[in-house]
Amino acid sequence: MTKIAVVNFSGNVGKSTLTKHFLAPRLPGCEVIQVESINTTNVDGEKVSGKYFKKVIEEITLYENVVVDVGSSNVEQAFTALKDLDDAHEDFDYFVVPCVPDGKQQNDTLELLTQLQEFGIPGSKIKVILNYVPRDETAENLFPSIIGYCAEMGIKWATVYYNEVFELLTKSTVDQVVANLNDVTARIKEIQAKPAEEQNKKKLRELASLRTSGRLARGVKKHFDEIFVTLFNE
Repeated sequence: MTKIAVVNFSGNVGKSTLTKHFLAPRLPGCEVIQVESINTTNVDGEKVSGKYFKKVIEEITLYENVVVDVGSSNVEQAFTALKDLDDAHEDFDYFVVPCVPDGKQQNDTLELLTQLQEFGIPGSKIKVILNYVPRDETAENLFPSIIGYCAEMGIKWATVYYNEVFELLTKSTVDQVVANLNDVTARIKEIQAKPAEEQNKKKLRELASLRTSGRLARGVKKHFDEIFVTLFNE
């Protein structure tokens, strides 16, 4: 039984992407609740406004595994509800805080981490994801202040590197694309086995594109599996 809130004061840090591709697929039967009033996302799940966050606290009791994706425009309202409802933060097992290299987002992340700990949430329940890290960079170089804070407060963190696969996948998740990869490859071979004049080149191009996405996704899935264990195996 795992209940997770994904939060940051900043937008565009990858909260919904990580909810869809990283967290929800690794929690069996996971329900996703989006707390959002401004941004639109492509994450399937129930949608509620931040001013009704007290109802969200009630709703999460209905599910064994649930991820609450709190949009940046609703975090203040959500935190107000947590302050009004004494010890309500204890209903969540973890608070996942994504961050990107931009200076504003890093400052907002440090402020959010401070507020979480002011609620009395221990470092062991906070997980930081250093997101969109370029392949030719290191998290240690881009996020020294956040990594230092995590070390001081006993907060686990993990790196997620930039990958174009997230721009290619609009309807499917990383895990779904990987699961279909063998079938896509088999269909390519089936078409290629036909004489050249009988091959459907348009379909072959479509399948080749799907295979490329699947190959990219397979590497991402392996990395996600590894960091999920790193972050959540206590």
